[in-house]
Amino acid sequence: MMAPQLVLKDAGAVVRSVALGDGLLAAGGHDRKVRLYESATGTLLRTLEEAGNVVLCVALGLGLLAAGGWDNVVRVYDSATGKLLHMLEEAINSVLCVALCDGFLAAGSADYKVRLYEAATGRLLRTLEEAISSVLCVALCDGFLAAGSADHKVRLYEAATGRLLRTLEEAGDSVWCVALGLGLLAAGGSDKVVRVYDPATGKLLHMLQEAGHYVSSVAFGDGLLAVGSWDKFVRVYDPATGKLLQLLKDATSGIYSVAFQDGRLACSGEDKAVRVYVLPEATPLPCVKALNDLSALREDSAAGRAELEASLQELVQLRKRGADGDASQAKLQAAVQQQSAMSAELAATKGKLRTTEAERMQKSAELSRRGKELEDLQAAQLQSAREISEALRRAESAEAREHSLEDGAASDVAALREALELECNQVAAVRSELQGSLAAEQGKLTEAEQELREQQEAARKEQFEQEERLRKLSEAEKALDERERAHQAEIARRAAEQAKLQASPLATEAFQYLEASPLATESQQAALQWFVDEEVDWTDFVADDHLQSLLLDTLQLKAGPRSKFLRWVKSKAVAATRVGAQAAGVDGQAAVQQAVAATPVGAQAAGVGGQAAVQQVEPAAAVGAEVVGVGGQDSVIDDVFQTISMTEFKGELRFPEGYTAGVPCETALLNAQAALPKVTQMAVIIKDSIPIATDRLNNVQPGVPVLSVDHAMAIALYSYDLGMLSMDGTDNFYFVLNEMLRKRNQDSVRAIRAYLFYFLGALDRLPGFRGIVLRGVPASAMNIVQDRYKKHKEISWCAVTSTT
Repeated sequence: MMAPQLVLKDAGAVVRSVALGDGLLAAGGHDRKVRLYESATGTLLRTLEEAGNVVLCVALGLGLLAAGGWDNVVRVYDSATGKLLHMLEEAINSVLCVALCDGFLAAGSADYKVRLYEAATGRLLRTLEEAISSVLCVALCDGFLAAGSADHKVRLYEAATGRLLRTLEEAGDSVWCVALGLGLLAAGGSDKVVRVYDPATGKLLHMLQEAGHYVSSVAFGDGLLAVGSWDKFVRVYDPATGKLLQLLKDATSGIYSVAFQDGRLACSGEDKAVRVYVLPEATPLPCVKALNDLSALREDSAAGRAELEASLQELVQLRKRGADGDASQAKLQAAVQQQSAMSAELAATKGKLRTTEAERMQKSAELSRRGKELEDLQAAQLQSAREISEALRRAESAEAREHSLEDGAASDVAALREALELECNQVAAVRSELQGSLAAEQGKLTEAEQELREQQEAARKEQFEQEERLRKLSEAEKALDERERAHQAEIARRAAEQAKLQASPLATEAFQYLEASPLATESQQAALQWFVDEEVDWTDFVADDHLQSLLLDTLQLKAGPRSKFLRWVKSKAVAATRVGAQAAGVDGQAAVQQAVAATPVGAQAAGVGGQAAVQQVEPAAAVGAEVVGVGGQDSVIDDVFQTISMTEFKGELRFPEGYTAGVPCETALLNAQAALPKVTQMAVIIKDSIPIATDRLNNVQPGVPVLSVDHAMAIALYSYDLGMLSMDGTDNFYFVLNEMLRKRNQDSVRAIRAYLFYFLGALDRLPGFRGIVLRGVPASAMNIVQDRYKKHKEISWCAVTSTT
């Protein structure tokens, strides 16, 4: 496995994107900065800090550097000097991807659009709006523009015109990355598959399925294809054949981004480091190399066989020529026989030669001529014999060479087969050993998980038992407190009746009425003090409309609380006539109960106790609830809130008396999934929240109360953010929960009541904080904030809000 040449850790935070080009390496991430390095040495050249939020994407090319992120802006720099050239602010949501090539700059956004700019000037050329979800990746090359999105599609455009050429729909989930190069298009995403296409035709060429998790990044370079995945691996393929060539695993967490150029491959991820590898050539894996060697050997053997066939062909020709020599020899033998005949004829004609010299001379000349022909035939026979001998020698040499080549090829093939068998045996042995170790480790892990589950179950049961005991103790304490308060109230009531047989001062009683509410302002207290000083009596107040208007206007009470306050005052006037009612033969206790039936506070002030008083109080509370815009028996709220004139308040959350969840927190949330259809990845949220809650419980700071496992789990579930697993953030559990709390739908809230029992209980157990907190809002919402939220205005907030 190849080691990285450089490991850069300047960021100190997650690095979301890297890019290579012009001899430079660019990296940007969660620290809101873009760093430029010299790609060969790793020397930090400059740090660009203009970004207003997390940097999600960077691109290098054309002498430019482009960067985009959560602040909805694309910044374009001169890559040589770091000078900021353009700020492209057309996007209305996060910029998730950028690309530079062919004189264009492309940017994809969470607002479902791809914007194409002129790179040199920053001029917007066109906006492509075919996507129906966030555009997660873009690529530019060879006149094409490719864009992948969360709607599971890759769209291929003509860059010069913006014309949609084709839509590739083979992906089974969100497309997180695309790359163009080498006349090919690569795309990967949540379905763990990299698909390689011919962009000219849209034909699917290869499906690379080695990744064990989401494919987050792809890049072409130097005739190769690099693939980064959340399984912590970077894989290098031959894109022409789809063969895996290299496997790089130095990252300690998921890979976010890869870049490939000039023999260098850069990658970044969750472990806050940028790694740079040098790939001088495409080095195949050992098994691939062995197969290539065998193929070359077979080619050499084929060449040897061709040469042998040529030699055999030549031997056939030589043998054919030998056959011609045999014909010449037959002619020679015929000539020899002819010579014998001629010799006989010569002997027969010797007598004739004696008689005539001329005839002899003629025959002698004929004989000489014939002898010359015989010599020529003998010379030809010798030459043919030499050629036959040479042909036989060459044939024997060719046959020997053929045997030598066959023996050598057989020997090489046997050696290679033996080496391959040895390597296969070694691989099988290692695999067997690893499988054995894995089985043993899995067995240990299963035992440990079973033991942990048993311990957790025992701890959970013990926790439930402790909570039940605490609840019963708390109920007993409350009962004792209620009994004590009732006793003290009875004593106070009797003392009050003795002291207030005559008409009581109105302002003193009104002050006590409003003093119970923390909402009484300084101006209200000052107004009440004036009535105390003037000693205005109940009878005077009821009879004098001017005094009523003066007090109510001074207290700044609006319609609902105003009428309620008047009913309470009149009930006090009736209570003041109790002595007169008794003198006239009227039951004083009945008169008091009639007077205070309008409000629970009046019932308490007049000293009415028991179930009858409670039954009279509840209808009045329901009326008060309707005044502030809350209806129904489930919406009755505390008397304190009934004095607030705020139509947006929708009632407080309450649990039935003695209510307990009865199941663990994660089970409560799983049981409520039907009421949470927008939370599509609930299983992932629960699985990832368990170690978070456990870690927090194991690292409690001094002075902080120790929560139960279920209480800690409730907070971990609420605060969990899906991050890249979320398309646009609206499928996060906390987002859906807050939406439900704001709407206050009874059925929806009742479905998650078991979870809310743990969540609100956990918040009650945590220490409070009093002081200034900060809450960030989008810049586009500033006019709404400035219009609705004024200084000193009291706000009823119906959901949970995180602050800094």
